[in-house]
Amino acid sequence: MVEGFWTYLRAELAKLCHVGDAAALVASGSCGNAVWLPNTSEDLAQAFRSPEQIDFYLARLSPEELVSLANCLSHWRRNNVASVLAAGRSTECIDVPVGSILLSAAEPQLKAAFGRNAWSLPLIARDPEVLNADAYRDHSPGEIVQFPICLARPEPGQPGAFRLIDGMHRAIQLVRNGQDRIAVCVVRDP
Repeated sequence: MVEGFWTYLRAELAKLCHVGDAAALVASGSCGNAVWLPNTSEDLAQAFRSPEQIDFYLARLSPEELVSLANCLSHWRRNNVASVLAAGRSTECIDVPVGSILLSAAEPQLKAAFGRNAWSLPLIARDPEVLNADAYRDHSPGEIVQFPICLARPEPGQPGAFRLIDGMHRAIQLVRNGQDRIAVCVVRDP
């Protein structure tokens, strides 16, 4: 169970190294001081500027605090990931061929493009409309992905297929970088 929370939290905390994202979290009031987060955007950005700092911070948290932090970040991001990771679900990290990965909607304005590509990661990662959208156009092939593991659930009715619940941007970048397999932390129902 903890592995899924770590996977989610590492990626979410990495976003906070950008002062704009950190300021948005502080302004939202979603987390308060319940999980020992710095309370200014500058302090947040400093606290999570490297993967080592993120891992050090997470290692100090109890399982209950990991859940609390996931809940507040999931609420802030409006992505429902914390509820998917809720107690009772097991996780297993595996390497999955990119052709077996389906995405979920990342940006509302790209939902039609994702649908047109049958939610298929390899197709979406090559779609010019997607790659020219705000969230992707400033990135190029070869860019390092700090936390290259994504969260997924098995896709009902499609054995061997997995739908990402977190990490759409990372997955697209990994495919753009030439990856043919992606590490996925699969969340399974009890």
